[in-house]
Amino acid sequence: MLSKPETRKDPLILLTILSIAAIGLGSVAFHATMLFEYELCDEVPMLIMIGLALLNKCHAHPLLLTRGRCAAYTACVTTAIGITIWIYAKLALYDFFVASFTALVVADTALGYTWRSTQRVASWARNASLLCIVSGKLLWEVEVRLCAADGRVWPLHVLWHVLSCGSAYYGVLADLASRIDCGLSQAPTALGVVKLSWLGVPFDEVRVVCGQWPPPAKVFKMR
Repeated sequence: MLSKPETRKDPLILLTILSIAAIGLGSVAFHATMLFEYELCDEVPMLIMIGLALLNKCHAHPLLLTRGRCAAYTACVTTAIGITIWIYAKLALYDFFVASFTALVVADTALGYTWRSTQRVASWARNASLLCIVSGKLLWEVEVRLCAADGRVWPLHVLWHVLSCGSAYYGVLADLASRIDCGLSQAPTALGVVKLSWLGVPFDEVRVVCGQWPPPAKVFKMR
């Protein structure tokens, strides 16, 4: 994802991708040690990543078009993420982390299915992301419940990691496409399109339809 010029030109998308990289490094540290302090290196970036994914919807969702609403929404998201991290780090309540992260994923999915953009690439990537995370979660649940009785189910945990990574990959693309469509990302060509080249994606461009490029300048009135 970092190799794509369109991702490096959108700070929020870039931060989201870096948080996914942090999850990968933290996951390696946790699985190599099985210590709680390294588990935090895995799961705290997960919370940060979903928080950034939620913030990607600012000015791209019908309920988040004004600065005031985006400011209030950003404050709510960052507060929720901060409180969740603090409680989990202090009390080590894994079920609390799982419930909180799941709730944030559901909220992000709901916003993703109700934003302004109707780009086919955004819709396709959004559906692919949801399919990956739901399939991975089902495999994870099976593995967790059966691993004590039969260790041969361990490959299901590997598939969970692969599918959750795929979900993040397509989720970033969905957010990026919607943000480009709403005039929040890089400048389009003269034809109003931004070229894409993402592995496993049957679309090669996204158009600026919902927004304007360049964004309208702020007008100051003299009093």
